[in-house]
Amino acid sequence: VVEQTLRTMESLLDATTQIAESSQTVLDNAERTHENIELIAERVSLLASHTQRITEVLEVIKDIANKTDLLALNASLEGTRAGEAGRGFSQVAVRMQRLTENVMGAVRDIKSLTVDIREATGSSVLATEEASKRASSSAESARLIRYTIQQQQSGTQQVTQSMDEISEVIQRTVSSSSQLAATASQLTELSERLQSQVEEFQLPSSAAR
Repeated sequence: VVEQTLRTMESLLDATTQIAESSQTVLDNAERTHENIELIAERVSLLASHTQRITEVLEVIKDIANKTDLLALNASLEGTRAGEAGRGFSQVAVRMQRLTENVMGAVRDIKSLTVDIREATGSSVLATEEASKRASSSAESARLIRYTIQQQQSGTQQVTQSMDEISEVIQRTVSSSSQLAATASQLTELSERLQSQVEEFQLPSSAAR
């Protein structure tokens, strides 16, 4: 029974060792995942910051385009008042107005894109935060599993060592018992011989009288 229990404990120790190795792999993967998610979160946050900066620059461009459009309008009016002499000036003013309109259209398109980017980055931030929490939780669970397995390994090793000691004690006990049985058998044989010899020396009852 002791030997069977010892073999069972050794099998359990092998199993816990494999589980410990697997839990270490899970922990390593979870930690790497957590690091990658944090890096992604930093990049997304940086992208959101750049998007905000683009929006600010667009506002400046929009303000300049509005002023340019106003100047072109005034220039066109002044060119019209100047008559034939101001015709070339008016044509330049018209081109400036068209250019300003194109700039304003580009600004509107870029602002629309920045809004989409801002919404996407906001969703990405929330997703990465949730993923980071899950990765952190997985890493913590893996650490707990590894710690539990290490404790179980230690306990199993102690039990295995104790079973080895018990087996040795039983073997010594069996050996001592065998020796004791042999000694008892020898004593019994000697006792029988002594009894037989004593009987040979006993005198008959008549002679004793």
